Amino acid sequence: MFKAFLLNIIKREMVSNVLAYMFSMTQFDYLTELGDRNTIQEAYDKAKKWALDAINANLFLGKHELKIVNEKFYLVEFQKDIQIEAPVFNIVNMEYIHSLRTRCTEDLSNGNYDSVITKSRTLMEEVFLYVLENEEVDVKLNGDLTQYYGKIKEKYGLNQSRDIDNRINSLFSGLERIVRAIAELRNKTSDSHGAGQKRYAIREHEARLVMNSSITICEYILSIYKNNK
Repeated sequence: MFKAFLLNIIKREMVSNVLAYMFSMTQFDYLTELGDRNTIQEAYDKAKKWALDAINANLFLGKHELKIVNEKFYLVEFQKDIQIEAPVFNIVNMEYIHSLRTRCTEDLSNGNYDSVITKSRTLMEEVFLYVLENEEVDVKLNGDLTQYYGKIKEKYGLNQSRDIDNRINSLFSGLERIVRAIAELRNKTSDSHGAGQKRYAIREHEARLVMNSSITICEYILSIYKNNK
């Protein structure tokens, strides 16, 4: 029955959406009985890893496996690298950037702070790639947020320089540190780096900080892009 279910969602190209729903923390609400936030997070990580291993056990004979990259699910041939397609953009503007707060409202109310981090990081990736694509800058689509930002720095001269006021250099340095921190925070709070690594449970005020930082950075990058058109 489970194999038939997998084949059906594969045929209908619904793998990522269905599994994102199945693996979302809201589907593990019974874990709230554990009480402590960190204990709940660790139990959720273990349950998620067990479920992923169980699915891959079913896929093994067909020489396929399920992988998670940036909270998206990909069904690929066993031990093959994932080829991430360039995203299709609709409208990336200030209104879309500001809508992140609305899209995160329910997550913040429900305590799903990991989802806030994911959406914030995704927004940055969308804006960065939107700008790079429209500027016709070659970039490797590997989900590396710091690489995308590095390309934007090169394009718009956002590197620190002796010819620039020290205060502006400090701002450039701060932006880069924020981008790197959000990228690393998403990696270290996910379970994609192995079960032996200590996981940090995000708190509400930290989730809000990441959300607002992402909005500020995206506003800045989009403004530069528009001013250079």
